[in-house]
Amino acid sequence: MNIQPLSLLYKHNLQQKITSYTQYLDILKTNSKNRIENNKNYQNFLKEIANKNFEAKSVELFSQNDLQLVEALNITKDLAYLTEINDKGFD
Repeated sequence: MNIQPLSLLYKHNLQQKITSYTQYLDILKTNSKNRIENNKNYQNFLKEIANKNFEAKSVELFSQNDLQLVEALNITKDLAYLTEINDKGFD
């Protein structure tokens, strides 16, 4: 299959890169890293996955709580808070 014609269609009229939230990336990454490092449940999950022990009871418990979804929500809350602070002019 020749993908050259498809790439021409894809490259036409691309959306411009949005940089609205770029200023918050460093603090969002730091906050997320700190939350994950201090979350014992998340750390235990990472250990079990690293050990490839997918049959452990703890892995079954982790599946009941979507750890990645919870962190994504926390990042979204942080972003909303940071943008509100920025809009109001606080440091």
